[in-house]
Amino acid sequence: PPSPSHTPPVVRLASTNQPTNMPPRTSTVDIEAGADHVKGNPTWNKDWDISNFPRRVKWGFGILAGVMFLTLVIALPMIFTWSSRVSSDSNAVIVFHDGSIATTAAGPGRRFHGPSGKVVLFPRFDATIEYANGDPVSVRVQDGQVVYLDLSFQYSTPKQSLVQIYRLHKNTFRTTLRQLARSILRDEAAKYPSTEFFSNRTHIAAQMRQRMVAEGDARLIEITGFQIRGVTLPEQLLGNLFNVQRQRLDVRSREEQLILEQIEANTNALELQLRTARNRGLAEFDLTTSILLAREAQNQSRINEETLQQLAEINGRTNSTVTLYQQETATLIEGVLQNVTVETELTRREVDRRQHESETNLTVYAQETENLRLQYDNNVTLINEQARQAATQIQANTTTQVRQFQARLRRARSNALSNRRQLIADVTEAAANQTILARELAFTGLPSAVYLAETVGNATLTRARFFDTNLSNLVDTTTSS
Repeated sequence: PPSPSHTPPVVRLASTNQPTNMPPRTSTVDIEAGADHVKGNPTWNKDWDISNFPRRVKWGFGILAGVMFLTLVIALPMIFTWSSRVSSDSNAVIVFHDGSIATTAAGPGRRFHGPSGKVVLFPRFDATIEYANGDPVSVRVQDGQVVYLDLSFQYSTPKQSLVQIYRLHKNTFRTTLRQLARSILRDEAAKYPSTEFFSNRTHIAAQMRQRMVAEGDARLIEITGFQIRGVTLPEQLLGNLFNVQRQRLDVRSREEQLILEQIEANTNALELQLRTARNRGLAEFDLTTSILLAREAQNQSRINEETLQQLAEINGRTNSTVTLYQQETATLIEGVLQNVTVETELTRREVDRRQHESETNLTVYAQETENLRLQYDNNVTLINEQARQAATQIQANTTTQVRQFQARLRRARSNALSNRRQLIADVTEAAANQTILARELAFTGLPSAVYLAETVGNATLTRARFFDTNLSNLVDTTTSS
């Protein structure tokens, strides 16, 4: 409690909601006392004790509590009985007690259907129906053989179509769909012979899926997948098909061998043509070279003959000039001798002068002749050098052309050999691919023991001298893949 000397603060609050003719109300609030109350020292009001309530209030509380208890006891079982839980992987159609159906399908959660009602569950996601594990689809195909099909398909039920689907099939939806699919698959499989299931299974599966999709659309069901996982054929038919495939592989192998032999023959013919062309080219080049050398020899002989003719002409002109001067000298000497009595001294002098001039002229002509001879010798040497250089150039050109032809011939032969090897590699690869494809087609749908037997047979076939060709003695062909 506060000390006597302490006076608690007083807060006066004026109310503005009072009439103007009334004095304002004031309230005194002890802040410290309020703080003590907040700290955990509340004061209990005795008027709150239920024993102090009036009798009518006590009866009212009792009746209200009883009604609430009865409501919980009755309502909770009704809630769980008149409703059902739809799992997260399902949709549901709600059917009420009078047989009426909700207008729309319900999703996952707890759904109320009332007394005697129910929910019919449908798969929310794709569901699978299988015909396997001892329950395959047995079909009598077009040629009378009985074929067993190990297959499955997936379907989905659109939520917006569930009400109509329930109106058509009620609670037997999955059973009806399974029987309907079996009937459709039997009808569709009966259109094909048994050999088609061995060699053309993909086409048959596509036709079956197309038929299933059409029937599902007519019944508001979506077919989302279809698979033929295995086909079991009769043992005798399986053996016959295996023998037919082996014969086809043998025929294909012989055809590929013929193609290889044809390629080999073509390659040999091409090589012979190239060799013949090479020999013919070499002969042509040799002939051309011989012709050029003969022409060069003829040109050299002609040049030598022309040179000799020019030298003979020069010598002839020189001799004619000398003879002419000698004759003139003799004539002058004879004239001087005839007039020797008249002018002996003059004649002698004239003779001396003429003789000196003749000697001088002879010396000049001899020098000119020597110069001409030396000039012609130089011309002959120059012509011979040019002829030798021309012959060397022709020989070099001929050698270069022969080498170029030989290089082209080697490149052509190398290209031909490369093409030959490429063709052989392509044909070998194509043969290997065809063999692999044929083996895949041959072993598709067969038991794994057949592939094992074929592999062991190929490995030991070169050493085996006798073996039983009855397939049933080797493997159990009735085993499903």
